[in-house]
Amino acid sequence: MKKLLLIPVMSLILFSCEGPGSKTDRPDLGPDTLGLADTIVAGSEQVFIERISRAEFDSASDKGLAAPNPAREADNLKRDSALITMHDSVYLIRLGSGDTATLVEKRINPLDESDVVQYTYMGRLGGIPFIVFECTYYESYGYMMMNLNTGKTFDMFWGEPRLSPDGEHVFSSQYDMESGFLPNGLQLFRLQGDEIVPLWQKELTQWGPTSARWADAKSICFAQETPGGPNGQIVNYARIILK
Repeated sequence: MKKLLLIPVMSLILFSCEGPGSKTDRPDLGPDTLGLADTIVAGSEQVFIERISRAEFDSASDKGLAAPNPAREADNLKRDSALITMHDSVYLIRLGSGDTATLVEKRINPLDESDVVQYTYMGRLGGIPFIVFECTYYESYGYMMMNLNTGKTFDMFWGEPRLSPDGEHVFSSQYDMESGFLPNGLQLFRLQGDEIVPLWQKELTQWGPTSARWADAKSICFAQETPGGPNGQIVNYARIILK
């Protein structure tokens, strides 16, 4: 890879480099009891979980916002060319401060050439000053957000980050009941200025979340899938209500 010498850049330090299973300071919600109606308090947050019917789930159209598909990176870069470009496999991101941030493939373990994280640009997340990258590791993947004002990165998302309709929260979920390479669970974050504040996370063992969606600014609907049954999956439905 060629060095870039002609432009001033701001180096990036990743928030975490251990992959999507990294430990952070956000509170874990404790034992796996989310299959039942419950109220959980995590810091100042109250989270109410309830079972819903298939009809209620189907009627809850997704009102959240997600970044574009990472499989269309060339289109994503072309669309956002005034914001981000790629040169010799290096992403160059223009920040609100006038600085340029760089993002390159990063080796996690200096002794293992295969232990790297590679990035794929997805795009902006709604109208907030953040862009999203898919992060691919040796045996797993996750997602990272970068602040366009400061260049700070937040690579702590197990699944694709989804912005709430009011622009105040980001929800992330991931299903992995088979391979065990990915965290299987739910995460919630709050946007606070240029920061993304972890509120809580919940790794699950009895079922995995799929098809998560913001029904409105205070509720998230998702399917609860468990391997088994005549069709290979037992499916129930639930809703998280933020107080």
